[in-house]
Amino acid sequence: MNLTRISTAAVFLTLFLTLSCSEEKSNPEVITQAVIDPIADIQTKSVPQVREEVKTLNRENIEKIVNSYKVALESKKNEFNVLKKKIKNISIEDALNGETKKITQEVEEITKTVNSLKERLNIYISKLQELDINISKL
Repeated sequence: MNLTRISTAAVFLTLFLTLSCSEEKSNPEVITQAVIDPIADIQTKSVPQVREEVKTLNRENIEKIVNSYKVALESKKNEFNVLKKKIKNISIEDALNGETKKITQEVEEITKTVNSLKERLNIYISKLQELDINISKL
């Protein structure tokens, strides 16, 4: 009788651990890391890694990621517009003192980030198109 209880407890423990491990693999909180900060995502994940990851994501998570990328791109657009205004209003003294070079470097960095975001965003959009999802609403 004692052996039966131990065996039953072992079966339940094994089942519990198995379910817990499988939940960790599909845990949506892991995905929300990419959803929250695509800028960090482009710094930590290569394009091939994104291509592999997208294969395992469901439609809902891909749409969340696409939306977070759109927000990040809009943010970069706003940063660019601020720099554009700075360039228009720069004085000759500031231009001679190297301010223009600093702004140019910032523009180049924004451009590089935007290109990386777009490249990864296109991977997610392509996956949605493969799933026959209407992307015009995104």
